[in-house]
Amino acid sequence: MYGICASVVLAAAGALAVDGNHAVIRFKTPPLEVSERPTLGEIADVIGPVALADPLKAIELGQSPMAGHRATVSSRELLEWVRTTRPDLADSVVWEGVPSAIILRPGMELPLKQLNGQAESTLNSWLRERYKTFEVDPVAASAGVLKMSRKASIDMAVQGASASRRMAVLAIIHEPGLPDRALPLWFNVSAFAEAWVATKDIPAGAQIDDAVFKLQMMDVAGVPGAVPADFSSFSAKQAVTPIEAGRVLTSRLLVDRPLVVAGDRVQLRATVGAVSIESVGIAQQSGGKGQRVLVENAGSGVPLSARVIAAGIVEAMP
Repeated sequence: MYGICASVVLAAAGALAVDGNHAVIRFKTPPLEVSERPTLGEIADVIGPVALADPLKAIELGQSPMAGHRATVSSRELLEWVRTTRPDLADSVVWEGVPSAIILRPGMELPLKQLNGQAESTLNSWLRERYKTFEVDPVAASAGVLKMSRKASIDMAVQGASASRRMAVLAIIHEPGLPDRALPLWFNVSAFAEAWVATKDIPAGAQIDDAVFKLQMMDVAGVPGAVPADFSSFSAKQAVTPIEAGRVLTSRLLVDRPLVVAGDRVQLRATVGAVSIESVGIAQQSGGKGQRVLVENAGSGVPLSARVIAAGIVEAMP
């Protein structure tokens, strides 16, 4: 009901005596602290016969301000609310006293410095599970407080699948009856792990060989997909782009080395009915396993389409 503007003519205090058919309403003495869903009886005294006073006190005023926050409510708003929710009682109400008051919903105040400390602890635990050593520094000093309900709870969630130069930890605030709020807390991060580093410039298309890489401790924050210490699974790869000396090797810089290279002599297999035929062909295109390439029959010179099935072996396509 807060914020409703209504044109209700208020009866002057004392203009109508309290009798068996009327009740007087006036704001209670400040401070007016309210619950999550306050009633009229929480913020106003209702003077009159029980048959009128009790139902008036029980009128719910809707959602109160957020925990730790204030709002201004006027007598006009309250009387209009009575007319809306209990029209049968509206003509039996007389207002007395000040025309407005400030209400406050009690809550707790959590210093942002303390919240930042919780977020940093969460980020430290997350990094400790993934990297040998790391460094974390808040991006900015935390000042102020976070206002929330005494029943609120906070969860921390690290954003990102791998370490980056700047990382956020979301403080997710859960309050009963309210949508969740998320407050990002930012940190500068360095994360160190063993990584393969190029010892010389490597041209695009070159085969990856551990002889031209060395394993060393590096800051890999912001370097997603760094190749792990076990290099064996990358021996069948080639550089998709030039790799400069001193650069950390990552999976994004690699592609599978083709099993068939243009210009290579290949074994060309074909099946005609129940008969299998093998001959020699010259690959006109490069390709990996399962890819279609153009091959020239070395005997007839006829080009045909074939599928790569293994290193140096292709199968004629119908």
